[in-house]
Amino acid sequence: MKLKGILVLAVTAPVAAFISEYDYNYLDVLSFDESVLYLGDDTTANDVKPLSKWSWSDCGDVEDALKLSKLDVSPDPPQSGRNLTIDAAGTVNRYIAEGAYADVAVKLGYITLYSTRYDLCKEAHNADAQIQCPVEKGERAIKQNIQLPSHIPPAAYTLQVRANTVDDTPLACLNFRLSFLPFLSVFN
Repeated sequence: MKLKGILVLAVTAPVAAFISEYDYNYLDVLSFDESVLYLGDDTTANDVKPLSKWSWSDCGDVEDALKLSKLDVSPDPPQSGRNLTIDAAGTVNRYIAEGAYADVAVKLGYITLYSTRYDLCKEAHNADAQIQCPVEKGERAIKQNIQLPSHIPPAAYTLQVRANTVDDTPLACLNFRLSFLPFLSVFN
């Protein structure tokens, strides 16, 4: 999945200023949890695994077509303008055919800054990923490099991924929290 363009957030400061004037309780969603600082609702705050300045959680069902068992990134934490290596492993529980898709939303607090639908098979092909569609059942692992844009504004973001097979059955559900706030390094 391409991250390029997902975090183009030139409106971040004006939007945050608007919300802080509009809703005085907005800053109540600012949380600090084991060296992870994030803005967002607390619906998944308890099941997030802290990992430096980023974290992820599986919000899916045991019957999803894909269950991740490992998701590591390098460098950890991710840094704008640098290559990001994703090392993931999991179990494919059902055959995944062409046409599988993911709805991706990038949020700053309660505000959706960007949302789109990706054709997972097309993205895997374009990225020359190690795993291509169709995908048979079984254990899978992938290591992929992604170039992060250099213009990611300093903030803490929530990334929601809701993936489905071509017949609209759940493939995977993942939540990510990413911090590009430089001052957090003092807490490491």
